[in-house]
Amino acid sequence: MSLLDGKRLRRLASSGWLLPVKRVVSQTLQQTAERASLHRLEEKLRPLVVKVDAGAPRRINLLIPELHRGSLYGGYIAKLTLAQRLAAMGNRVRLVIVDPGPFSLARLGEALQGNARFAQLLEQVEVVYQGDRKAALRISDADAFIATTWWSAHLAAEVVESMRGKPFLYLIQEYEPFTYPMGSWFAMAHASYQYPHHALFSSSLLRDFFELNDIGVFAAQTATTGYLGQTAFENAIVSYTEPELSASLSASAARLQAGKGRLLFYARPEGHAHRNLYELGYLGLSRAIEDGLFADGWEFHGIGSERGDQPLPGGRTLKMLGKLGFDAYRQRLLDYDLGLSLMYTQHPSLLPLEMAAAGQLVVTNTCLNKSEQRLAALSGNLIGAVPTLTGVRNGLGSALEASPDIERRRQGAQVAWARTWDEAYHDSLMADVQAWLS
Repeated sequence: MSLLDGKRLRRLASSGWLLPVKRVVSQTLQQTAERASLHRLEEKLRPLVVKVDAGAPRRINLLIPELHRGSLYGGYIAKLTLAQRLAAMGNRVRLVIVDPGPFSLARLGEALQGNARFAQLLEQVEVVYQGDRKAALRISDADAFIATTWWSAHLAAEVVESMRGKPFLYLIQEYEPFTYPMGSWFAMAHASYQYPHHALFSSSLLRDFFELNDIGVFAAQTATTGYLGQTAFENAIVSYTEPELSASLSASAARLQAGKGRLLFYARPEGHAHRNLYELGYLGLSRAIEDGLFADGWEFHGIGSERGDQPLPGGRTLKMLGKLGFDAYRQRLLDYDLGLSLMYTQHPSLLPLEMAAAGQLVVTNTCLNKSEQRLAALSGNLIGAVPTLTGVRNGLGSALEASPDIERRRQGAQVAWARTWDEAYHDSLMADVQAWLS
């Protein structure tokens, strides 16, 4: 294209000639997104095809969206460990994959071999793919079901209603409507708690939110359905030996004395991670830097995203570390003095707890019943900030001021939380779960 042609195009664009084209493109993209949302919602709610077989053994069916190498983290650890615990108690457990997508049992087996916790999973439980709904799921009339997401709760409810109408078990790790804008998805997620179910909450804070708001097993209308059980567990967090923690805190004391501290920010700018309040964290940190809280020797690192480095005020840089494997992640936490990890949820989320367990002073946010006092009761290393720019900035100021108090940080590392999955799924809790599924 010649320079003259370029000028002509720019003149045409500025004259408004391209506006109809832009409007058509915008409308087409919007309609495509709307159709995709309709299709995804319809796919998620497609009923399972089941066939009651008098000769089938009784199973506990744990419904999960997917299962592959990238699934073996976070909430999936709780799901798969629950399956293992139930299998160890003598139950036949079947993982039922309900979302459409590629699945290979052979590739899954290869992925599991590299994971110490789940290397024997395929010997402990059955795995069946039902994402395409092509083949009927063979069940006995005594099968039990566990839902692990809002849409699998709808699927489980429909199956048990067609059988004996007995409540299913709902593993609740989020108030899932909060993951969507107000609309159809929000409404369907909230409606999933209306079915008769027993509830297994992933923290007492999350359970308290449901109770305070009369949701699910705490709703008044459930009085007509008979007894509905509920209990709470804690997803196990990383732990450190005393020598590891002492070495880390000694190194931190030396850094701080030299004015060369380090801050780790759980920085997730992606759209699907809005609940991690990246904008508030970034702007609150920027304001703290602009206000001169951090000496020139401080380093700022981000974790949890593959995005590139981000500029900070005063020529500083937020160096992005990407996503780390478990061992590298566990070791990395010991390298920092302060943590910044936000999540607009009623539960504390795991990263602030694990930062605190590594001896960091951690700025996290309050949310509804997740108060500053409730957070401090879990660890003296947790600083609950109001989720505003000023709140985050002031929280960082408080953390920075207290960071030389090594003894406080040592005591705060004793987080009041489960450190192993045997503690998380303890015998008393599993006895209740077994009774609800029987």
